[in-house]
Amino acid sequence: MEKIFSIQKPGAKYSIYHNGTFQFSIDCSCNGKSGYSLKKPSSAFETKSREYHTKRNEEAIQHTFYMDEPIFMIELAEHHMEQHNQSNLEIICMDCKKVFSFSYESYFELRKDLENLAKRTIKA
Repeated sequence: MEKIFSIQKPGAKYSIYHNGTFQFSIDCSCNGKSGYSLKKPSSAFETKSREYHTKRNEEAIQHTFYMDEPIFMIELAEHHMEQHNQSNLEIICMDCKKVFSFSYESYFELRKDLENLAKRTIKA
């Protein structure tokens, strides 16, 4: 698995990996590896999340949260858009209870920050 880009922000490091498809991960600053819980997910995403975590256990246990990025983005697009006044998807670290809150729009801002950092790194 190849790490494409990563950015450290207050409270966590966010990364994008590529192993055939893009994967999104969150590493909480507490360094906890006990996993996550979800607040306000669609029932379909909650099921996919559990299944995904089980199938990719070797990668998933290395991060607070680890998910196929297209699945994550579909959930945000269908159920967590600010422009439709929908609530954010909340990912909660099981170790320290820190909440990582995402809307479709806020994830795209983070993704843009990750891509810009990668571009600056490549140019350097």
